[in-house]
Amino acid sequence: MPPFAPGESKIAVATFPVKPAGLPCAVELWLARDSAKAARSGEVPFVSTGADLAVSLPITMPDIEGTYPVNLDVLSGGQLIAAYQAQDVVVEEPVGIATLSGQVTDKVTGATLASVYVGLYLMNRRTDPWGRYSFANVPPGNYNIEFIQAGYYTHEVGIILGVGAHVYDVQMDPLPPPILALSAYLQYEDYCAGVPPVCWHEYITGIVIQIKNNGDGPGSGGVYLRELSGSRWLLIRSARFESLAPGATKPFDWGFGWATEGTWKVTVVPDYGGGPTIEKVVSDALTD
Repeated sequence: MPPFAPGESKIAVATFPVKPAGLPCAVELWLARDSAKAARSGEVPFVSTGADLAVSLPITMPDIEGTYPVNLDVLSGGQLIAAYQAQDVVVEEPVGIATLSGQVTDKVTGATLASVYVGLYLMNRRTDPWGRYSFANVPPGNYNIEFIQAGYYTHEVGIILGVGAHVYDVQMDPLPPPILALSAYLQYEDYCAGVPPVCWHEYITGIVIQIKNNGDGPGSGGVYLRELSGSRWLLIRSARFESLAPGATKPFDWGFGWATEGTWKVTVVPDYGGGPTIEKVVSDALTD
């Protein structure tokens, strides 16, 4: 069997019998290293036929070079009912080929970052739930690699890849939290009567809210409108704003649809890490 490259994906076809027929089963292919599962296909379900059955099993080679025993487990009802061993596979770098792998973390907290876009020439990846990425079978040469994630500065750097395995770990700088500004005012109607006319504000028709992002990075969050009822603030309306760009504004024009007077509180709650909560209280008295 020829060697496989680190990170190379393959489909293995395993043929084996399971009796009796009609038995719900699952099969898993795995490569062993120090008695642990270094790579695995995951459990693939099938129904036994009582005769030889061919099952396709997708598997990705480990990133570390070496010789790996091949194991095949057959299960039914979660219990192991058969186990097989196949010819060992060899994982090694192809001659004249480079590989690149690494992990992406938050520079401030050290937390791993999932779903980061990683671009390398004409290839691209997303980091896995543990912040890891890898490129296999890369021709040696000079490359620009970039890492892009919402809420972080883009990280771009030039790298030189020679033959063999390379590791490049990245710490991404988070963008500063947006500095949000809030304005809110009541809409009202002017009424006039008499000679000379006397004018006054009467029916409140709505409230206009505007949020502006004065920061360097995009901002997202929630907007909440509450009305004072006795000593309690009752929630009347709510909405969200997403990825408000630096310098941009977002208006909310909420018409009440009925004649009312009172006092309202607008609260803007940025998403986690997006800065402090801001509030503004408006009432019919403030419009005079």
